[in-house]
Amino acid sequence: MAERGRRERKKSETRAALREAALAQFAERGFAETRVVDITEAIDVSERTFFRYFQSKEDVAVAALREWLERLFADVEEAPPEQTLPAVVATIIENGRAGKYPFGAEQLRDVVAYVTFPEVQNHVVRIIDDLRLRMIEDAARRTGAAPTDPYPRVMGSVITAGCFAVFESMLLTGRLDAPWATAAETLRHAVAEFGDLGPD
Repeated sequence: MAERGRRERKKSETRAALREAALAQFAERGFAETRVVDITEAIDVSERTFFRYFQSKEDVAVAALREWLERLFADVEEAPPEQTLPAVVATIIENGRAGKYPFGAEQLRDVVAYVTFPEVQNHVVRIIDDLRLRMIEDAARRTGAAPTDPYPRVMGSVITAGCFAVFESMLLTGRLDAPWATAAETLRHAVAEFGDLGPD
């Protein structure tokens, strides 16, 4: 057990060191100019080691942000199946307000990479689209519809795009102080705006 604990600690330390080296290299050289070998040489490990922990430069640049998003969406998927997707999202927002999903220094460093480097922005867009497909599957499961039906596709897409839009708006305005209140207010406003679309 102790040996396993040491191995896990070593893995965690190596991963953190790769992250530190990568972000330092991006800041010094620029993202496009930094090679994986530059990152690995900075901490004296092999490129093979890098790829055991991260899929790409883009991946290492936003690893903490991706893990944060993964936790949010995993909690949506793990909510009781009898709950509607809007009810689950409301619970996630309340849990966020209560401090369940802290957005700390590691995530903020990834935000800097996102804002600074177009390649990282494109990578985050792909991450968001993967999450959108997962939300469509979740909406389909909750409603008993096929994932190809309009309702789950709209619900999954709206919730994922809404999450990203709130996040992006806060980045552009510099207002990172109350993300959950902003999300709740924005969603309520959007629901009210679309509450009456006319006759069926």
